[in-house]
Amino acid sequence: MKKREICLILCMLLLVAVLSACTEKQTSATPEPTAMPTAVATVEPTAETTAGPSTSEADQALEDILTDISANYHSGTAGCSLSAAKYAGEILDWSVTVTNASDAAQKTVNQFYASLNTDAAAELGDKLSDVHEAARLLCGSTGADLLSDCGYQAKSFPWNQTAMESVFTAMTGALPTSSVS
Repeated sequence: MKKREICLILCMLLLVAVLSACTEKQTSATPEPTAMPTAVATVEPTAETTAGPSTSEADQALEDILTDISANYHSGTAGCSLSAAKYAGEILDWSVTVTNASDAAQKTVNQFYASLNTDAAAELGDKLSDVHEAARLLCGSTGADLLSDCGYQAKSFPWNQTAMESVFTAMTGALPTSSVS
């Protein structure tokens, strides 16, 4: 009889542990974002600024996105496809605001790669390949659902498939030849 009572008590403790682990935690603090937010400058539209940000602002904005991808995107981890979709959305929103986005992307990516060692450049190339795949999905029929899932609020959705391919082709064309897959 003692063994039966001990087993019953252990089962009850196990049940309590399982139920307490499955309940939703109520926290009053807001969670910290996992990625560093990029700064957004607000400019009153005038005849001089309606063409989009200046080249240096646009270059810096894309460089900030590339830096964030390089530091915070981890391929093959849980949630990486949603992170890739977020970065793809940022790049696609960036490309809409820039005149000659393909040329600007290639120039900025070339400069960014020049600051990296060979291994880091190859790793970033692989990461950009994942982001490119996510961009293709965003321009497809499930793009709105993917944006909702990743929590990114697009500024210019839907994006043009041809323009997206042009920007990403320019970006991957700037990759060192050893990292292009």
